[in-house]
Amino acid sequence: MAKASTKKSDAKTLGVAPAAVATPAKPTLDDLLGDSVSTTPKKKSGTPDIRLTGDEVEQAIADYVQALSDKKDAEAAMADSFAVIAPEVEAKRVELSRSTKTYQSSIRVNARLTYIGPSQFCKIKLPDAANQYDGLLGLFGARAPGYYGKGYSLKVKAEAIDAETVAALKEACAKVGKAFGEVFDTEQVVSFASSLHTDRIMLPDVAALCKQAEEQGFLKPYKATLKE
Repeated sequence: MAKASTKKSDAKTLGVAPAAVATPAKPTLDDLLGDSVSTTPKKKSGTPDIRLTGDEVEQAIADYVQALSDKKDAEAAMADSFAVIAPEVEAKRVELSRSTKTYQSSIRVNARLTYIGPSQFCKIKLPDAANQYDGLLGLFGARAPGYYGKGYSLKVKAEAIDAETVAALKEACAKVGKAFGEVFDTEQVVSFASSLHTDRIMLPDVAALCKQAEEQGFLKPYKATLKE
């Protein structure tokens, strides 16, 4: 008995339609990412983790972790309270300073806290903040030279500051003269005189100018502080 041939040509001869070729399904996102997703477990941090045992040290660790959590909660609560207290005290500070014609840099609050008002403005770095400088000129006009001016900032490492080093720096800077910026890595800044803060408290028209400058982003005062 002859065996049926499985060749395609036989299928055509016998009138049997060839099997339809299935259209491949479109790949899914998982299919596309499958090869790129690593199945290798992620390596843990390189910082070694030791285990301390003993009731006293384990309790100390637990207390410290709790204290950190309490500190975060306390700082958040203090920030919320400060936001309520500071504007009220600042208004009273201005009122008291003007009524007594004496600038009050700090003031006691309910015999429990000491409020220290902002006494400086953040320096403006040039040329990045040239628009701030131009904006201030536009607002303060002829008063500008008395309140702020351009200068150069040179940072010295804290550990290097002593009388001998300062004296040597002054001597070196004097010798360098106008070529200072070519020798030292400096930045040009706009710094503010303390009189601007004083007049901001004592003189309503200067206060209005400062408020306008702050709203427009030309001035940024340091933050006031509250302490016991």
